[in-house]
Amino acid sequence: SNLSLKIKPKIGNNSIGWQEYDGNDFEIMMCDRSRNGLSDGCLTHDKKIQLTNNNKDDTDIDLTERYVVWQTKRGISDWNIALYDKETNKTKIWKERLNQQNPVIRQKHDKYQIVYWTNKEGNEDSMVRTQQGKKKLVNSTYDEWNPIINKGESDLILWFSSKTDPPAIEGIKGNTRISITPSGSKRVNKLALFENILVFEAEKHGRSKIWMIKC
Repeated sequence: SNLSLKIKPKIGNNSIGWQEYDGNDFEIMMCDRSRNGLSDGCLTHDKKIQLTNNNKDDTDIDLTERYVVWQTKRGISDWNIALYDKETNKTKIWKERLNQQNPVIRQKHDKYQIVYWTNKEGNEDSMVRTQQGKKKLVNSTYDEWNPIINKGESDLILWFSSKTDPPAIEGIKGNTRISITPSGSKRVNKLALFENILVFEAEKHGRSKIWMIKC
């Protein structure tokens, strides 16, 4: 492909997605590995799939076998969540005030769950959206942000919470609330989750280390 800035790649089954700078703003791009060597394939000279083409930033893609989700900029600094359905070839944008950011998507059969955070009600709240609508993951007076969702079989969602300093990792496993606070750590970030295995970066005694915990 042409020499342009391509960052934050994600992979889902046969698809690969990323955000790409077109000289004006970031757009959402993807390709299909099952079509390598053809249009829409992932080889260097294959024509890629461009999901957005506008004059505003579209960033932070995540994808599954059927769905692609990202955040799209509205106005100067506010963001909304966008969802593309590969089967219907349609894109839906949930237009809400202030910010809805950092979407992560999970698919079970043809149903989706999208987790993201919003500051729509003043403080930061982690949310989940499905075909049936949206709801807060937890009702509290604290900030909850950057949720992630397990894409395997177990029902597990985790997020950062301002309940403690440094921020704690909290979540829901099935119907059970859980809390993870590495002892002695000053800062925790960059969560990654698969099934019941959580890995993250934590600063302790002035050094950053990678932790692994079974949830």
